[in-house]
Amino acid sequence: MTAVKYVIAEDEYVHRQGLAKLIELNRTNAEIHLASNGQQALDLVREHRADVLFTDIRMPKLDGLELLKLVNELESAPLTVILSGYDLFEYARQALIYHVMDYLLKPIDKSQVLQILNRIDLELAKRRASQPQTGDEAGDNSAGTTEGTDNELFLSCLAYIKEHMSDETISLQTLADHYHFSRNYFSSWFKNHAGLNFRNYLTQVRMTAAAKLLGSDHKVYEVALAVGFHDVKYFNRVFKEYYKLTPEAYRRKNMGGY
Repeated sequence: MTAVKYVIAEDEYVHRQGLAKLIELNRTNAEIHLASNGQQALDLVREHRADVLFTDIRMPKLDGLELLKLVNELESAPLTVILSGYDLFEYARQALIYHVMDYLLKPIDKSQVLQILNRIDLELAKRRASQPQTGDEAGDNSAGTTEGTDNELFLSCLAYIKEHMSDETISLQTLADHYHFSRNYFSSWFKNHAGLNFRNYLTQVRMTAAAKLLGSDHKVYEVALAVGFHDVKYFNRVFKEYYKLTPEAYRRKNMGGY
């Protein structure tokens, strides 16, 4: 697994160590470097060719905005995330001109960190996939990185849907929350990977499973419950819209009836 190099620039020890610990616990491939001021952070970004920079706004020696300006001028600029208190939100808005990916409000919230880490994974995969490759080894590494980051998340999502399709309450929001994405971001990301939106994909999974179950001696209401429908009439309507046949007619036509 390719290491991801993080630099955390934060002059407050508790926030600096807390964020580092969260990343370390949730990303086994993280290589983390800590800085207590902006100049030290800039040196670490240059020395290690950091992939990601988390930076506070107000720091000694070099403030966050100046740091962002300087790293943005680097040939290989890292993804950047602002650490900001509510009183510094206007400064965080100014930082957007330096292509900041996101911001974290202090005190740091774990769920927000996990959401941002998922976005970082995807953005790094896109970057590496778009880099020119030379030689067979480089090509293999690029493919491995892309599939190992983006596709693993997608396959995990598909497995989650299949495992929980019997849960009537499963929704786009459920999955977005589970993987720590925002709802809108996850909706777009899922559609780009699946080729159809979440609702249509879930219907496809449920109807495919229902058709298979109709080949057994299960009652229609049992099939409906097994694929997440507590209302049998609604299940019949969705099934008919999908297969152009009622469940009973589908069973008679394809399975010889029970």
